[in-house]
Parts: sequence; C-alpha cells; structure tokens
Amino acid sequence: FEPVAEDDPRGQWLTAAAMCQQVKAIMGNSIKLTSLRSIGRELCNLPTLLHKRVNIGNVYRVALRNS
Repeated sequence: FEPVAEDDPRGQWLTAAAMCQQVKAIMGNSIKLTSLRSIGRELCNLPTLLHKRVNIGNVYRVALRNS
C-alpha cells in the first residue's frame, strides 16, 4: 500500500483490518501480523497518510502499490 491524496482516483479508504486481510491474501500464511490496534496506531502516526474517524473506526487513504 502507498499513501495517496484525497482526490487521487486510485485511492480508497480502508480500515487497518481490511489492509491486513489484503496483505494476508497476497502473502499467505508466511506473514505474521501483530495486533490490529498497534498497526492502526502506527498508521495514525504516519504524517503522509490521510486518515479519518468514521462510525466503523479509523480509515486510511491508500492505493495498492504495483510492485
């Protein structure tokens, strides 16, 4: 994932849980993810990453990086 501007058409608002699910789907069981709370806390502290609080929790403006 990479941070994107709010007006970037590639971007979407995702929760930390949704991002973790996509990473697990790509990487399989070879990756061990820590708690979602700590991942969300780290995401909120990234200065380039847009985030906002909605009724389901915090969401982050990201796009899937093609690598």
